[in-house]
Amino acid sequence: MAGFLVRRLGQSVIVVFGVTIITFLLTRLLPGGVARAILGPRASPLEIAAFNHENGFDLPGWQQYLCYVQQLLHGNLGFSYRLNESVGGLLGDHLPKTVLLLGVATLIALAVAIPLGVLQAVRRNRVEDYFFTSVSFALYSMPAFWIALILIQIFASPPLNLLAPIGPQGPISTYLEPDQLTA
Repeated sequence: MAGFLVRRLGQSVIVVFGVTIITFLLTRLLPGGVARAILGPRASPLEIAAFNHENGFDLPGWQQYLCYVQQLLHGNLGFSYRLNESVGGLLGDHLPKTVLLLGVATLIALAVAIPLGVLQAVRRNRVEDYFFTSVSFALYSMPAFWIALILIQIFASPPLNLLAPIGPQGPISTYLEPDQLTA
């Protein structure tokens, strides 16, 4: 058991190391460099040099990578120049909505899956069992985004109009309404 855990931990370290290298290299391999991608094609060479110096892009690659890993270990995920906000702040702002969506989706999945599983167990090798098994295989074979588009068409458009297609925008108390409608 201890050997298994040590192997898994070693594999995890290798995977994390590989992911950090890949993400580091992908951002550095942008056409024209990071500065050109952020400042735009009309940026002067002086502006690009100042940006590169300010952000450490003029350092050797290994120093840039070590700085990148150090910032990751300290929770500094960088800055979104497109949204003009820190990535950590963006994640923190959207985390409650994401967790709520995950929780509600899990509860709905359990509320559907458990009764259907019991029905299939009780009615084994009958029409209901074959029908729900076929439906399950069909749904598993579809991409999640395709199922989401179908559900949006069903629940967020006429004649049902049960859910707002843009999602909840207000405080957390308004999130309960769509969930109550689907229950």
